[in-house]
Amino acid sequence: MRAICVFFSLVLILASCGTQQTTSNKARKPITLKKNTGTTTTQSTSKKGTTSSKSTTNDKKYNTILEASGSAKDVIQEAKKYLGTQYKLGGTSKEGIDCSGLTSVSYKAIQVTLQRRSADQAKQGIEVKQKDAKPGDLLFFNTSGTGVSHTGIIESIKDSEIFFIHASTSKGVMISSLEESYWKPKLVTIRRIIE
Repeated sequence: MRAICVFFSLVLILASCGTQQTTSNKARKPITLKKNTGTTTTQSTSKKGTTSSKSTTNDKKYNTILEASGSAKDVIQEAKKYLGTQYKLGGTSKEGIDCSGLTSVSYKAIQVTLQRRSADQAKQGIEVKQKDAKPGDLLFFNTSGTGVSHTGIIESIKDSEIFFIHASTSKGVMISSLEESYWKPKLVTIRRIIE
């Protein structure tokens, strides 16, 4: 019995940001997406939390930059409100939050809707090289050995060292350095969601 409990605990920890949960039931104003292909798409979220998009091309890639009602600074400021909040799988509040919940609620503050799972968020926006990264960009990590399983928001860059805010399973919402031996080899991609 104890082995089964340990097994299920490990599965929950390793799956950390793999939950799906709607973060809002409110209707949102449309967000304009600028696609790399030069087309424009309008995306809106209904009161039921479903998202619809209109596009003039068949391009179904997520490679887009969003026009937001705020800036990266606003996203970071929102994320910092959660510093010290305990980790809770599937959580999206100050009672408990997981990594993709933190990125979702932080971008929601500027009317940008992110997918709920970190693996899905890693397909949004456009990929940027580490040397071109800037505050507000999202970092994605493979902490489970099975693909993207963790995310954080770049909080600042000092002397080329990237600091990011994220929800750690063991310490809750905190700021870490990408130079830490744990994080650096696990980085998969950096994505820019807004300009």
